[in-house]
Amino acid sequence: MDNAAAGEAAVVPQVEEQTESYLPSLDFKNKLAGKSVLLTGATGAVGSAVARKLLKCNLRKLCLFVRDKDNLDPKIVELMSSPEY
Repeated sequence: MDNAAAGEAAVVPQVEEQTESYLPSLDFKNKLAGKSVLLTGATGAVGSAVARKLLKCNLRKLCLFVRDKDNLDPKIVELMSSPEY
């Protein structure tokens, strides 16, 4: 029989509160600005979502490898055909 079952209060160890130093940086826009990125699988669900995010990161160059250009997300095609790209 453990202490909690005997009616005694269980002692819970104190857990230190996580600070930002433990969390990964999600500020990838600044980290990738001015850099070239190669992305494979840009016609898939995850790849197309990543491509859309990368197109907004002020990259020097974004190279998308795709199996079938016709399956590329229309939003990506629209963004890539805009004058700023």
